[in-house]
Amino acid sequence: MAPRAKHLSSGRRSLGLIRGLRGRRGGVDALAKRSVGVTSISGGLLRSRAMYATLIIVVAVLLAGTGFQLTRSVPRPSVQAALPASVRVPGSPPTLPWPATGEEAVGVEGIGVIATHGGNSPTPLASLVKMMTALVVLQDHPLGATSEGPTITITASDVVAYQLDLLTQQSVVKVAAGETLTERQALEAMLIPSANNIAAILASWDAGTESAFVAKMNAEAAKLGMTHTHYASASGLNPNSVSTAADQLKLVETAMSEPAFANIVAEPQVTLPVAGLQYNINALVTHNGIIGVKTGFTPQAGGCFAFAAQRSSGGHSFTVVGVVLGQQVGLSLLTTALDAGNALADAVGKAVSAVAVVPPGTTVATIHYQWGPTLPVVTSDPLTLLGWPGLRVRSHLAIKYPSKGWTTHHEIIGRLRLSKGKQAVSSPLEVRDASPTPSITWRLLRP
Repeated sequence: MAPRAKHLSSGRRSLGLIRGLRGRRGGVDALAKRSVGVTSISGGLLRSRAMYATLIIVVAVLLAGTGFQLTRSVPRPSVQAALPASVRVPGSPPTLPWPATGEEAVGVEGIGVIATHGGNSPTPLASLVKMMTALVVLQDHPLGATSEGPTITITASDVVAYQLDLLTQQSVVKVAAGETLTERQALEAMLIPSANNIAAILASWDAGTESAFVAKMNAEAAKLGMTHTHYASASGLNPNSVSTAADQLKLVETAMSEPAFANIVAEPQVTLPVAGLQYNINALVTHNGIIGVKTGFTPQAGGCFAFAAQRSSGGHSFTVVGVVLGQQVGLSLLTTALDAGNALADAVGKAVSAVAVVPPGTTVATIHYQWGPTLPVVTSDPLTLLGWPGLRVRSHLAIKYPSKGWTTHHEIIGRLRLSKGKQAVSSPLEVRDASPTPSITWRLLRP
């Protein structure tokens, strides 16, 4: 082949190759373009799926939160007491016929002291001391209400002491060597004719010596909270045995709770082995409801009288207790004390009655629910106690929270208890109006 022809053939091959390459580049570009389109579609699908999953999660959380809020237990309501811890019986305290002199205290057994008068300074007690002597003996040697108890043998020295006491014009009963007295007879001889010599005999029989027994008396006084009291003898002859009317009132209640003591001081008379028939110096026993307890007189102490008297009001029976000390007016100071005690017993008996301290339907508290309502809590029954105007009574509210968290119509949610001394009464507490149940909005939005 000629050189020129070779060059032409070679050029054509080159041009074809270039054209082929151009064709292939176009195919590559088209393929590249198609690949980019597929990638864009895949990314969109992934983003859509992620958004859809996020939406599902958000909805699930919202539904779970809503369910949780709707099913959560409601908070306990709060209760605000509307009744103080001490409730006062309305009205003015009773006006009592206090004597012109001395110290006095009166109250009702098992309820409390109504009033005291004349100050609170320790004063001689005379034979009122024998109440404590009897109490200590009975605590050390208990007796049944009518039991006789162990025997005590009178010695020759007891007879000598009796004769000496008789010479000094003390209150005594005759004794003889070898005579035996039961514990009950000895207590009767000391409490009814108020025999000083028998008080000394009982003290030595119980503790070995009178001084040891007096220590027991003072220990018992401290135990009873008789902070203004000091005993110096078992009989009361020693003027250093002193106390106040308020302290002695505590002793009267305690001693009268001993059945043997209460039975003895209520006896108008007793017969003893040697002394024979002896009358109670408390001439009021068995009269006007007086059932005891002890009289006393010395020049230093004046006329003294501790008393207990049965009274009733509105079908309720109660015992008035009182102490009159230091009466120094009248021809017979002991009679003055007896008359003063009798008048006080009558006045207190008229002042005491069954009192509706808290009537039914009284609002004693309010119950507040967090979703809005506040409802009154009221008593279902009347709360009645024996008492008098001015008496203070303890109150105690016990509220149980509703099991559902809210109350139904007339639901009982607790009790109110009133107490004074040995008395106690209670009433159910109710919410008369049903509280509305929590709304869905409140349940969803509460914290």
